[in-house]
Amino acid sequence: MKTIRVGVVGVNRGQAFARDVASLRTLKLVAICDTWEERLAIAGRKLGVTTYPDFDEFLGHDMDAVILANYFHEHAPLAIRALEAGMHVMSETRRLHHDGAGRRPGGDGGAKTGGLFFCTKESEQ
Repeated sequence: MKTIRVGVVGVNRGQAFARDVASLRTLKLVAICDTWEERLAIAGRKLGVTTYPDFDEFLGHDMDAVILANYFHEHAPLAIRALEAGMHVMSETRRLHHDGAGRRPGGDGGAKTGGLFFCTKESEQ
């Protein structure tokens, strides 16, 4: 069975996802990303993975999937960029902050996913 290489965005909420990924045999945590560099460095050492304060550099890491556990309003644009970079995406919240969030200005309405998957894990409260 192929091991799926996963990166997590967001070191605050994302650490729970990172620990879950690290505990599964079919998934391997390979990188984490956050703009809060102090917490990122601590989490990176604790988890033993590569860290990125820049999302575009993070997308250049050799991985198959991205888990978004960052600020709500950033999920749609980051999901589109990850899909366009050829990665599967799991968002820990609903897909769109507002109806236009999945569209790029002057664009065609979103990413060309080419068989990639986007899924959400949202808690109803």
